[in-house]
This record gives sequence, structure tokens and C-alpha cells, in this order.
Amino acid sequence: MKHRLKAALIPVLYAAVVLGGVLRFVGLTRGDLENGAFRHFHPDQQTLIEAAQRLQDPTDPPLTAYGLLPIYLAAAALKAGSLVAGYQADLATASGQRLAVISVRTLSALLSCLTLWLLWVCGRRLILPRKDGHRQATSLVECCSNAAGVA
Repeated sequence: MKHRLKAALIPVLYAAVVLGGVLRFVGLTRGDLENGAFRHFHPDQQTLIEAAQRLQDPTDPPLTAYGLLPIYLAAAALKAGSLVAGYQADLATASGQRLAVISVRTLSALLSCLTLWLLWVCGRRLILPRKDGHRQATSLVECCSNAAGVA
């Protein structure tokens, strides 16, 4: 009985990860207006993009409430988006604003998919026993405690 339940949960985990990944990318272009303009919805999007664009020297980043990692990641996403599109991702023009917001949203969706994958790995390890019969919940607890000890 328990084995059948565990076997049934694995496809549910797969479906949840796939559905979650698909839903992360739905609506990346939300904000396109019919007249060619682009409207952002969350004020943090524009604030983070502005901070990433002000980043001239990596040793002297702009002061924001977001910390440094989001600014560096957003700056990398803006540069990658500019390289792929062939024009500058900035907030000065409608096309540049659209590219900037979509680049940062894509980065956010990709990182969110990474967390889904990590959740899937943890869920699978908790559901499926190891060969010696022990569940790996203790491994997860040990991993968290080791990470806390390192920091």
C-alpha cells in the first residue's frame, strides 16, 4: 500500500514542477499596450532596473534596499537582453523599457524554476527511501544545519 502511494506521488511531483515552470513564464510580456508603449505593474521592477543601469563600477554599486545580488543579476540580465535583441535595454524608450522589464522578468522566472527544481529534488528524496531503507529527511535537516553552521 505504501509503495503504491509513493509510486503515485512521483508523477504528481513531475506534474507540479512542469506546471509550475510553465506558469512562471506566462505573462512575461504583460504590460504591452496597443499603441506600442509598455507599462510596468510593480514599482520594484522599475526601481531595480534603474539601480542596475546606474551600476557603473561593480565596487561602487548604487545604494538600494535590495542588496547587491539582485542588482548584479539584473545588470547581467539587461546586458544579455541587449545582446540578444541588438538594442539597448533602458527606460528611456518604449522598446527599451519593454526589453528591460522582460529581461528582468525572464531572469526572475528562471530563478523561480530553479527553486521549483530544488523543491522537486527535496520532495523526491523525502518520498523515495534510500537503498538501506532510511528516509532522507535526516539528510535534509543535516544539510540545513550545516549551511547554518557555515554562515
